[in-house]
Amino acid sequence: ASIFLKNLLSGDYKAVPKPWKPAEREVYCYFELCEGMFKKKTWYGSDYDLAMWKLGNCFKTAEEAKTKGKEIMEQIQKEYEEE
Repeated sequence: ASIFLKNLLSGDYKAVPKPWKPAEREVYCYFELCEGMFKKKTWYGSDYDLAMWKLGNCFKTAEEAKTKGKEIMEQIQKEYEEE
């Protein structure tokens, strides 16, 4: 076995999944911190779409947006307020 595979299987390396990115005109969900709720938006590759994706606030389901998206946006807000 390769060194890479050995390290992966032993836990020395971790596989990091590539973030999901919607296809053109696919609906995605994100968490809107100001309103405290998830929203849905159609992906057109706009600056806003790309920003949500780059922030990690772009999800297939509302449930993911309500949990993971909320955590991500609250962490970003916390970091901003600390500076």
